[in-house]
Amino acid sequence: MNISFRTLGKKILEIITTKFLIFGILLGPIALYNSCEKDKEFENEFELSILHELDDQFGYSFRYSFDEEKENVVSIVLVGDSTLTEIPEQIFNFHKLEKLYISNNAIKNIPYAITNFKNLKVLHIDNNQLKEIPDYLALCDKIESLYVNDNPIDKLPQELKTLPLKKICLENTNIAEYPTVLNYFNSLQLLSLNYQGQKDISDFSELQQLHLYNYQGKILPDNIFKLKKLKVLSIDNCPHLETLPNTVGELASLEQLLITKCTNLKSLPERTAKLKLGLLKLDQCHRLSNIPDNMKVGKIEANHVNWTSIPAGIFNSNVINLKITHHQIRDISGIEAMYTLKYLTLSNGLIESIPDEIGQLKDLEYVNFDHNQIIIKNIALYNCLKLEDESIHLEGNPYEDYPKTYLTLGDDIEFYNERKAIENLYIKYGPKTQIAIDFENHHVYGVTFHSDTISKVPEELKAFKNMKDLAFMEGNIEEIPSFVAGFKELSSMSFYKNPLKRIPDFISGLKKLSDLDLSYTSVRTLPNSMKDLPIKKITLIGSNINHFPKVLYFYKSLEYLSIGYLKKLPADVGSSFRELQWLEAKLGSYENIHKIKSLFDLHLKECTPRTFPDNIKELQKLEELAFISCKRLTELPHSTWKLKNLQNLLLIGCESLKGLPESLVGLKRLQEIRITKGYNFNYFPSRMTLSHLSLEGVRWKRIPESILRSSVSKLEITNHQIESLSGLERMRNLEYCNLSHGKVFNIDEKIKRLKTLKYLDLSHNNLVFLPQELFSLPQLRELDVSYNRIQSEDLRGKMISLNYDDIMNIKYKGGKNFEHIAEY
Repeated sequence: MNISFRTLGKKILEIITTKFLIFGILLGPIALYNSCEKDKEFENEFELSILHELDDQFGYSFRYSFDEEKENVVSIVLVGDSTLTEIPEQIFNFHKLEKLYISNNAIKNIPYAITNFKNLKVLHIDNNQLKEIPDYLALCDKIESLYVNDNPIDKLPQELKTLPLKKICLENTNIAEYPTVLNYFNSLQLLSLNYQGQKDISDFSELQQLHLYNYQGKILPDNIFKLKKLKVLSIDNCPHLETLPNTVGELASLEQLLITKCTNLKSLPERTAKLKLGLLKLDQCHRLSNIPDNMKVGKIEANHVNWTSIPAGIFNSNVINLKITHHQIRDISGIEAMYTLKYLTLSNGLIESIPDEIGQLKDLEYVNFDHNQIIIKNIALYNCLKLEDESIHLEGNPYEDYPKTYLTLGDDIEFYNERKAIENLYIKYGPKTQIAIDFENHHVYGVTFHSDTISKVPEELKAFKNMKDLAFMEGNIEEIPSFVAGFKELSSMSFYKNPLKRIPDFISGLKKLSDLDLSYTSVRTLPNSMKDLPIKKITLIGSNINHFPKVLYFYKSLEYLSIGYLKKLPADVGSSFRELQWLEAKLGSYENIHKIKSLFDLHLKECTPRTFPDNIKELQKLEELAFISCKRLTELPHSTWKLKNLQNLLLIGCESLKGLPESLVGLKRLQEIRITKGYNFNYFPSRMTLSHLSLEGVRWKRIPESILRSSVSKLEITNHQIESLSGLERMRNLEYCNLSHGKVFNIDEKIKRLKTLKYLDLSHNNLVFLPQELFSLPQLRELDVSYNRIQSEDLRGKMISLNYDDIMNIKYKGGKNFEHIAEY
């Protein structure tokens, strides 16, 4: 029965209410509906009704894809239902099905009805309760990929010999003898099986991926290493294996050598050094003591090993990424020999110190020493020129960030009093005390305290005669002692979030004080004695100062002003503060802001007006405009587009904001728009040219057309209601995409068009299936699909042929890194 596009549209709208259209990978109808090809007809009303029925029955466990040209269902996914003991009979109505993924259920048999699938090419029925593979499966004579691993089958029928198989997985089954039917599959590219050396595997000349399980010998047969096209060799759970034959060096095409749970492996042969591997994996190879020198490997990874030292040869290898986790290593002396190293992970071990020589690794970009026994953060790390602070990970160590490091440098500080003061401060206030030292002139010039236990300014500070920067963050200080007036070089002082009650007159003696932070204190007024200070930056927001202090008028060079709640700014604010570049304020009215022509940054917090006046256009130097927790703000004025230098627009916690004016398209320098708590946000201008868009809390079901047409390269939409990524492939400039904490269940196969995508975060969504096209993105470097419903077996099937030099980090399930994926 044929139905028109109009009829189809009505039917699809009905289905949306039952999450059918949203949840399926319905590429055909969705494409038709979006493309408005009204003359085209959808002919499969019968298939449509079956899909609707299956979706109602299985919910998020059920997925499918659609061929929009042939107008037929070509792929079905039904995974992860432990109550499913039979393949649902409705599925067998899709006669043109090409791919069937029915893994991780409790299916006990394959019915004869499967022979309805004359076009079937891929069958994944792994991790079920099958006791046999029926001979009539041979009637599906186009099957190229067959995954029946993790089932209690004990044989493969000879009738399957006519299948054009290229991939077959048989590991973790009850098949004791080598299945002779495999001899007929001359085009095999992937073979995975329990192996006891019964067969000369070198006969499979086209083999690219070989996965051997449960081998009981001490050394693998030489014939395995004659496979000239082999790219991936995986050897798993072979407890008696001690080494590999030297012929391993003949695998010229090998890219990945994965040896896991081979607990008796002692070494790798010298000719392994001939290989140019992207990944060498050595999980649970507890007795491995050495590998050949001068190996060329992109990454060496070993998880859950009982090593007490790093095996010989690793330090002398050309390795870019070394990752060893859950180990017993204490000493890493000699690591400086790894001059090619960029990424180093040695987490969950017993390492007690970071050697000074690590500073010789000039290409090092990332280090992770989490959960060891490190007590000193060695400043030699900062000699690694490419290593930034945020790339140094030392969580779960008993280290003190600064104390012992600086105490070891005590001989570089000439005055005993300063050295003794440093020691006492760390003993009293702990590792959160930060001390800055001028090593050239041998004195302390800055101290920052982060402690809620500090209630008085410490007397030890008197020793620091050259103090320039002094900060007490979130403490309990109520007064400033008179000895602070002796810090004649003091230029910056902060009492952020302290119950400080007043500013003493003697502060006037700090003739170099240019930066004063009194935010979130109990100070009510500023004394007139401060008028001669060279203040350029003053922070008063959150204090008890609820007026515009007169002393501010003496600061003709004031560049930065943060002030608490005012009904409005004074009328002469523009003429009196001609150097003011940064303003943060809580206001009852936006009156007079437009008069400060010098502003580069304007941050308005907890302001009450619903909109900003049109005179905002007069702030022609403005580069950043932020509205923070302005809960009544509903819109921005049309004249905002005249802020020609605006680069960043931040609307944080503005819960009533409904949209942005279309005129913002005229802001050619605008780089970033960030919106949080966008519960009522429903309009975004078309064809924006910004590079970074961040939205939190929006309630859209789909990404709006206006965003899909933008030039955004970094897109963040979090805590959202989006269910489908349809259309995302149109964002051709997209490099970074974070769509976490939502309701996404569908990744369109067209995502393969995102040729520039490097980072994709889809964690905390409703995904159960990932399309193969996702793993062919040429620039993808990080993929996070943790906290979804994806099975690791599905990931393994998708990524088994992945180039490990390309994708470096993939997370799944509860934030775990997939065991075969490189993590930087």
